[in-house]
Amino acid sequence: MRKMRLIAALIALMVFGLVAMPVGAGRQTITPQDVGSTSWISMTLTAENGDGYEFANNGKCYLVLSSPVSTTVSRTHYVTVTTNATFYGFAVADMTATIYGSSPKILGPFGPAAFNDTSGNVQVDMDPYGQAGDYRLAIVRVP
Repeated sequence: MRKMRLIAALIALMVFGLVAMPVGAGRQTITPQDVGSTSWISMTLTAENGDGYEFANNGKCYLVLSSPVSTTVSRTHYVTVTTNATFYGFAVADMTATIYGSSPKILGPFGPAAFNDTSGNVQVDMDPYGQAGDYRLAIVRVP
């Protein structure tokens, strides 16, 4: 009986700890950079902050993940772009991608009906969390 109470107490503590953790508390807002049809842009890259990102989305935005900031980085990251859509009442799966130490990626575009939150932003997370500075990223928007 004492064991069962102890186990129940430990489970309650674990559940409370998980629920009480703020998700995306340090989320960084990235401003999309417009790509012109008649001129080049110098893309400004943001160093990965380890806590996630958000950006205003018009349906013509692309997420650019560049090569590592350091050549010594070899961690694999899992990128998740949150969807808010449902289909016949079922949640649509988030968009996911994997980026390795030396493979840049471009993801998108992100349809507003599926990816925008109530503020018109797209939420992006990278695992493992807390590995700030591994990669650089930018959001580019086409006309």
